[in-house]
Order: sequence, then C-alpha cells, then structure tokens
Amino acid sequence: QTKIWAFVGLSDTIVKPDATINIINALNERGVDAKLTEFDNATHFDVPSLGYKNNEFINWLVNCSK
Repeated sequence: QTKIWAFVGLSDTIVKPDATINIINALNERGVDAKLTEFDNATHFDVPSLGYKNNEFINWLVNCSK
C-alpha cells in the first residue's frame, strides 16, 4: 500500500532512465500506486531541484502521511 512517485532525468547517465521507467511500469501493471515524472534534458543531478522542490510533490508527500 506504499505510494511511490519517481522522478527521472531523461539525460541521466548514472541511472539509465529506462531502468526507472521499466520499474514504475512493472509496479503499475501489478496494481501498485506508482507515479513517474520525466524531465527532458535533465541529468541525474538536476532531478532533486526539479522534482523535490515541486509544490505538487510536497502536497502529495504530506497527504501520504494521512
């Protein structure tokens, strides 16, 4: 019942974007509540500032604890 929201930079050379995308797709196929946000031209190091500082993510995170 754990909710998951993954963020991936499509220009990431450290963690291949397809790896994250495939995992999230596999989880969703099994009924897991897994969300994915992809960032064009973002590297591995761009993702925290793009994703985790996003107000939608903060609201989602707060609501997960309710």
